[in-house]
Amino acid sequence: MVGLIQNVGESLKFGFAQCYGDGFKGFLRMLALLVLSIIPIAFFIPMGIFLKVFKGEKPDFTNAGQSFIRGLLSFVIALIYMLIPIILLAIFGGLGAIPAIFGGDPGAIAGALVGSVGVIVALIAAVLLAIVAIPAEINFARNGFAAAFKFSEIFGMIAKAGVAKYILSYIILIIVSFIIGMILCLIGMIPVVGIIVALLVAIPLTFFEYRYWANRFEA
Repeated sequence: MVGLIQNVGESLKFGFAQCYGDGFKGFLRMLALLVLSIIPIAFFIPMGIFLKVFKGEKPDFTNAGQSFIRGLLSFVIALIYMLIPIILLAIFGGLGAIPAIFGGDPGAIAGALVGSVGVIVALIAAVLLAIVAIPAEINFARNGFAAAFKFSEIFGMIAKAGVAKYILSYIILIIVSFIIGMILCLIGMIPVVGIIVALLVAIPLTFFEYRYWANRFEA
């Protein structure tokens, strides 16, 4: 299994190689993925293509129709996993209840406190489910839709990868993403150039993240 820090470098190299390491053909594929990613409904195609990375397949436009379906199913899986946090936010009233604290009404204050607790619980649930959703999506890509909900297999994947290593990988990805985001923000201060750079790295960075998790959860 690729080491924690080595995984970052290898995955970044992979991401940019998919767009700039295959000559003009790779560059055109990158532009096509970029355009499709911002078009409603059509963005399911690139989602399905990115999923090929989890299977170790070449992420190209072969079987675009199948990629569309897989992208749609991936979206559905993510939505299902986030249903619990969404429901919790709906039940507890979300952040909208917090301003009632300043109204002075004991009932409103109690409602606001309950709402605040609900938001915290929903956020914790969202983080925990996101941790499970990553190997679930990988299991789906490799073994079909039902595999996204075979929790014995999913937790087995986490155990095989190493719980501590998985959590550390998650933290490292957050830190790396933050650093990249800061760099892009600084470059973004340059008129026109900033936007161009952001567009040119968007798809490579997406490939990077998929490869990053594919390496962590090797088949």
